[in-house]
Amino acid sequence: MTQDETNTSNEQLDEAPVNDPETFGGCPVCGKNDGYLNNGCDHWFYCEAHKIRWCFGENLFSSWKYETEEDFRRTRELLADYEVAPCKPFRDPKTN
Repeated sequence: MTQDETNTSNEQLDEAPVNDPETFGGCPVCGKNDGYLNNGCDHWFYCEAHKIRWCFGENLFSSWKYETEEDFRRTRELLADYEVAPCKPFRDPKTN
């Protein structure tokens, strides 16, 4: 990925609403998400209705830097019973 592609990707993330499934993915059941929570620098989007979560990436949003270990513990407790959805890449390396 070139520096220009990285900058464009970061700008698109900054401008997208946090619950936009086109940008951040959606629940495999309903296609929506209820935002994200941080566990350390990992960003977990989730669907409350279907108890599903998926990791979008790490260190993409700076919000995790302002959270405490207690915040991360609460996130782990909240998402512990959520099923982990399989990750689908934006681009398949075999075809793109």
